[in-house]
Amino acid sequence: MEKLNEALRNFGQAAGQAIKALAETLSSIYDTEFLLAYRWAKEVHPEWVVILNRTKKKRIRKKYQDRILREYKKEVLKNGKAQKAGNDPEAAQNANRGAVEPKQAVPCKEEREKEMKMKVAVEAGVPVPRRAHKTDAGVDLYATKGGWIFPKCRKVFGTGFHASIPAGFVGLLTSKSGMMVEGITSRGTIDSGYNGEIRAVLFNHSWKFIRINKHQKITQLVILPIITPELEVVDDLEATERGCAGFGSTGKF
Repeated sequence: MEKLNEALRNFGQAAGQAIKALAETLSSIYDTEFLLAYRWAKEVHPEWVVILNRTKKKRIRKKYQDRILREYKKEVLKNGKAQKAGNDPEAAQNANRGAVEPKQAVPCKEEREKEMKMKVAVEAGVPVPRRAHKTDAGVDLYATKGGWIFPKCRKVFGTGFHASIPAGFVGLLTSKSGMMVEGITSRGTIDSGYNGEIRAVLFNHSWKFIRINKHQKITQLVILPIITPELEVVDDLEATERGCAGFGSTGKF
């Protein structure tokens, strides 16, 4: 009886070790496969990777992990069928039937900056906008006409500058630091579909009369990439730790 019990214990231990080894193997396979899927998603669906990295909700993370892995497997299967089809036109057509053309790989930041150019137009007599330094974020824009800005008032100034902002990017008008010291700020959003003259709204926060001279630098244009997710209308939003707590809810200190 003791030998039987010992044999059963040994069998149980061996079975437990075998199950543990199998689980580790499966986990390793999943991790390896997901790592490949993750690298694929960074190029084809970078917006999924952004959501996956930023969210703290386990359910949402699991949702996007499964989605990335599922779509990656579809892509691998589709490419495998296309390769097997070889030079047979009919087989290749059947393999790719209903398949969505894969998105082009997203180039790295250095390649994008090197290849990207933005078409602009400048009205006659207006200085060509430029960056004061090569590494500056903003392009300086100039006023086409001079004028006064009364205390606590705003005034619109033309810049004579037109830009064809690439799709997937936005142009932001931001204040010049030198003018902010005097109490003048500017803010604006330029969408990629707009190619008319960029006009800057300057607001005078001070109690002084501020003079803007012709061809003076009045604002700067910064180009940034954007994400435009599709809006999904739902009855209720997911509960969060903060909830509806708004202005002043976190305290002053």
